[in-house]
Amino acid sequence: MSIQYSLIEDAFDYASFGFYGQSEAYINIDNDEIILYRESDPENGHLPEDIEDDKFVKIPHKRDLNLGSSLPKRFARMYPAIEPEIAAIFKKAGAYQNFRQLLAREDLVIAWREFDKSEQSKALLNWCELNQIDFVESVIDEDEEDQDSGFFEED
Repeated sequence: MSIQYSLIEDAFDYASFGFYGQSEAYINIDNDEIILYRESDPENGHLPEDIEDDKFVKIPHKRDLNLGSSLPKRFARMYPAIEPEIAAIFKKAGAYQNFRQLLAREDLVIAWREFDKSEQSKALLNWCELNQIDFVESVIDEDEEDQDSGFFEED
C-alpha cells in the first residue's frame, strides 16, 4: 500500500501547528492510516496504546526538518539588500510579525510563500525517503479521468 502524498502534507501541517510538541501526527505503516493527536483537543481521540510500536512513524514538526527560523534566513540569502535586516529581525521578539511586514514592504510575500512551500516539500520528500514511506502523488477517480480525457465526441 502507498499513502497519498497530500495526506502526508496535511499531517505535517497538523504536526507543525502551534508550539513545538503541541500537536502530533503518525503514520501507521501497516495500513497507511494517519493518526492526529492534540492533547488540548479531547474530541480528537487518543493515541493507540501501541503508539511506540515500530508500525507507527511520527511525522516531524517543521523544526525537526530545519524549517523554523533558519528558513527565512536562507530566503534572505537570495536578497542581499535585505539580508542584514532579516538577520536583525530574527534576533528579537516578534520576529515573524516583523518579517511579514518586511515581506509586504518589499513586495516579496509571493516569493516567500513559493520558497517556503518548495523548501517544505523538499524536506518532507527527503524525510519520506529516509523513513521509507511509500506514497503516491495523487489518486485519480476513474470517472473523473474519463471526463477529463481531452477527447470529444463528434455529432
